[in-house]
Amino acid sequence: MFRRVSLIYPPSFESHWGAIRPPVGLGYLSETLLQQGVEHQVIDMGLGYSVKQVQKRIAAFHTDLIGVSMTSLFHQAVYDIVHALKRQFPTIPIVAGGPHLSTLRQQVLADCTAIDYGVTLEGEEALCELCQGKPIPEIEGLLHRMSANDVAYTGDRKFIMDLDRLPFPKYEQFELAKYVAREIGVMTSRGCPYACTFCPVKTTIGRTPRFRGAQPIVDELQYWHAQGYRDILILDDNFAMHADRVYAICDEIERRGLTGFRFRCGNGIRADHVDYPLLERMYAVGFRFLSFGVESANEQVLRNIKKGERLVRIEQAVKEACEIGYDVTLFFIIGLPGDTPAGAEASFRFARKYPVFDAKFYNLIPFPNTEIYEWLEGNHGFLHPPAEYLNCASHWDVEPQFETPEFPRAERVRILKRAHKVRKEIRKAAMRRKLKTLGPLSSLAASLFVYDWVQDFLLHNRYVRRTLESTFRYVATG
Repeated sequence: MFRRVSLIYPPSFESHWGAIRPPVGLGYLSETLLQQGVEHQVIDMGLGYSVKQVQKRIAAFHTDLIGVSMTSLFHQAVYDIVHALKRQFPTIPIVAGGPHLSTLRQQVLADCTAIDYGVTLEGEEALCELCQGKPIPEIEGLLHRMSANDVAYTGDRKFIMDLDRLPFPKYEQFELAKYVAREIGVMTSRGCPYACTFCPVKTTIGRTPRFRGAQPIVDELQYWHAQGYRDILILDDNFAMHADRVYAICDEIERRGLTGFRFRCGNGIRADHVDYPLLERMYAVGFRFLSFGVESANEQVLRNIKKGERLVRIEQAVKEACEIGYDVTLFFIIGLPGDTPAGAEASFRFARKYPVFDAKFYNLIPFPNTEIYEWLEGNHGFLHPPAEYLNCASHWDVEPQFETPEFPRAERVRILKRAHKVRKEIRKAAMRRKLKTLGPLSSLAASLFVYDWVQDFLLHNRYVRRTLESTFRYVATG
């Protein structure tokens, strides 16, 4: 039985912005522990805590269990943190969770011998049972170390189909005032049933979709509204999968008189699940920012990656969202199987066709256990070994991780560099439209939100960033 738990969230090694908002997954763990009466603290290293500071806080809390979240990108750096904690506290067990652990499972405990337990997929109930002293073999979804070289797994835990039984995060153990953006992430569903070959969702959270009801979702929104929060990031992979649920959420927001919200669907919604009436209804209650995962403007590439969408439907949704007045962001991936330099140019043309707010062109990082990863492994297509690129790569790099005969490395580098320029042109044009009331100063003001060196200089400070974001939102939505 564990009575005092320290939950550690590693820093973001891919970003120099620091912690933008509290991590929702850790928020659910914290709220569930709180509900079950388990004392705990949360230490988000993205807020600037060093390993030594974390060690001091662990000691001062009289911790008897340490929990650490892990992603596959930069996982070796997290392993180093875990080993440092184990050296300082050799008798305190360490439990790991998160996408990396859920994907690679026993391999993680084999590679990082400082980890004693691992919780796969949804961790709320398994972590509580571990803390409450339930016999280890009876805790489903738990990896546990039998010896230095022997790791056992109790088997997958059934998904929580009734998400409404989980308490929503209130972040009472978090230092909310220290996050860069005054924005709260809200998760209204889990899982994605689609089979996109590049996506790791099936191993990190599962392909079985689970949904929260409209009333509990709006209970959460009302809580944050009362706390003075108006900017809400919807974190779902498939928020609009069931239109009737979205209508019910909008109706409930309106019925309760919750005004002033600015909702952002930042992870991307599927174009084939929205139409003009639904987009209009969402806009009426405060949805302002939408992202669509286009991936490629080439139909054959979309078929290759099993996207399950037609380009004509995607274009229709983008056009309608822009007409209604949304700030639309488009997601593309450069260099997918079957893609070519000419295909990438088609994606650039698609991105410029409508007055979108942003277009992000990702350098594809093949994640373990995805279909693309296995295809590359079988065809020896990697330019860099996964153990290397998973610990140094970025979606914004111009160095590709693989090549194909129709899209060799040199061409990928050229196209990725060009993609950065195209994105800046699109963003600057969008900001000029937003800030046109400033007259001749609109171009200069737009640069503050576009050029990397300006952002590096100004926006690393959360107070400056919050002021600029508030000013922008006032001008953009006022």
